[in-house]
Amino acid sequence: MTPHQSPAVSNPDGFSEAKYSLRMAQDWLLIETLGAEPTVVAVGRQPKKMVPLPVILHRNRYLPAIVEAITRTVTEKIPITEPISGADRVIITQPLVLPTGEAHGLQLWFGSTSETPPERPIAGTWAWNIATGGTTLDEGCLHVNGITNGKPGEVQNIAESFQYIEPNPDEADALAKLVTSAPGEYHCATWDGKGDDDLPRRVHFCARICTDPVCSQNIVRGLNINVGTPGPAKPEQRPIILAQQLLAAVAEPGTHRALVDLRSFTLLKWVDDPMPNLAWQYDPSDEPRIHPEDLEKAKTMARGLRYGRTEDVIRLRSSEGDWLRVQATANLALLDQHTTAALVTLREVESAGPGPTTLSAQN
Repeated sequence: MTPHQSPAVSNPDGFSEAKYSLRMAQDWLLIETLGAEPTVVAVGRQPKKMVPLPVILHRNRYLPAIVEAITRTVTEKIPITEPISGADRVIITQPLVLPTGEAHGLQLWFGSTSETPPERPIAGTWAWNIATGGTTLDEGCLHVNGITNGKPGEVQNIAESFQYIEPNPDEADALAKLVTSAPGEYHCATWDGKGDDDLPRRVHFCARICTDPVCSQNIVRGLNINVGTPGPAKPEQRPIILAQQLLAAVAEPGTHRALVDLRSFTLLKWVDDPMPNLAWQYDPSDEPRIHPEDLEKAKTMARGLRYGRTEDVIRLRSSEGDWLRVQATANLALLDQHTTAALVTLREVESAGPGPTTLSAQN
């Protein structure tokens, strides 16, 4: 993923534009409009890697009319049915808009006026505010992910979202982009997961880091669509599955491991089940998660990771609003060649009273 540019105009999926033109009337396009030009994320339920629209439709003489319909749809945030003057063709669109009002893209069908469009696949929109930690999902996104215990517009955090996602080959790469949060960066992938009904799902998504023009905060904005049921593990998934099995094998009773952003101490995802009684879910009050008197301990632990493992007892906010004394052990985790996080193991300390101020670093 390269900052400040859209994917190169190429044919990464190896499909024939001519063949696509012949079957256009059969498929809805899922189109993302957050970059410099519209990109195609899915054709029907077939995932695409954010292919620039002209790559797919460059042989289509109605491309200017289609682009105009896209612009109008995302600007006015309304569905349109637009017959093309002098032709027996029609453009039908459905905008994809967050409950907070931002348009991320649309679904588009183009075909003969004599044909009936196929059923439109449900697609979703979502956004993660990097500064506040809040993730907002629309009704379509909840459906795609199989989330029945939430409402459209209800805010959660990124770790809550990862509860629905199985480990995937490029997960570390995606997390690295979240940590660095460079505007213009984008990511597109197909990940397996399970919903609240515990049924397996295969979800294709795109994400782009945008700077909000009003609050100037960096926000990850995206679309997603269900593209089927997971099949047997692919070769590239097997090392990830093995790594998860190894992590599970060395898990100790009473401990809970999590990946944490070293810059902000944001919880990125749980490696094990979440720690009971810990206030880790989204909190609109933005109460501190680390006791103010222990914040310097956490910073010292983070700095010490350059030399080896660090550990200390730190007070973390409980779900009841008071403080839990937790033994925290941190190890450096490499997300990509240049980006790190902390793999933190938490164990509740039973005794009361202030935590120790000692810190150990082991090479």
